[in-house]
Amino acid sequence: MSFTIKYVKVIKACGIHLLVSAGIAALAAILVFKAWFPFPFRELAGGTFLFLVVIGVDLVCGPLLTLVLFKTTKSRRELIWDLSLVGAVQLSALFYGLYSISLARPVAVVYEVDRFVMVTAAEIESKSLMQADKAYQCMPWWGGPWLLSIRSPRSNKEVSQNLSLSLQGHEPSTRPDWWWPYEPNRAFAQVNMQPLIQLYQRLSPLHRSMIDDAVQKTNLTINKLSYLPLVSQKSLDGWIVLLDGQAYIVGYAPISGWE
Repeated sequence: MSFTIKYVKVIKACGIHLLVSAGIAALAAILVFKAWFPFPFRELAGGTFLFLVVIGVDLVCGPLLTLVLFKTTKSRRELIWDLSLVGAVQLSALFYGLYSISLARPVAVVYEVDRFVMVTAAEIESKSLMQADKAYQCMPWWGGPWLLSIRSPRSNKEVSQNLSLSLQGHEPSTRPDWWWPYEPNRAFAQVNMQPLIQLYQRLSPLHRSMIDDAVQKTNLTINKLSYLPLVSQKSLDGWIVLLDGQAYIVGYAPISGWE
């Protein structure tokens, strides 16, 4: 068999492997960006970067190993064995990568005094999760994060414990035993939210255009909208939530919400 024919067969095998890998990557993208990281959480939680790293490695790893191992001189049985091993390695890497991404998925957006805090699965301690109300002991996998708030302390001892844990960096928003439905505390958000028009007037033309785009998606006028900062472990000063007159979240904008 001539060198050219061998070369063509190797390239063809790599191309087929690349197409199959790309198809699997597309399915993984639907899972990651539709179920785990809906807008805007892919930016807030770093989901886009993690996914690109995992898929980049996976797309290179599989076809590259095929390029190294695929030999036209091998028997059909040897080729099937080698390619099966490549597939097993590639799928193992993909599943481990998706598992790592799942730990970074947002599980709750928690209203906390003057802000909303996005909390990821990796920030939750299993001990605290078991002490939570039954409704919050199984973190969500589909449909985006829960919208929650923080309950009031139930005793003076809880006040002291809460302060101590907060000083250690464990805020109530990351402790499921302090999670509470948003609705009972929505009135507090109404009191603390700020008129969006006031923020808009302080912004540069570029940032105003970002607000305009976000406002347009809400089907409300800017005068009927308010805002509060939206923070996360990775982004402490980069996003706001848009709130209607009843303090329900109707949109997001990549703008600092702090003065």
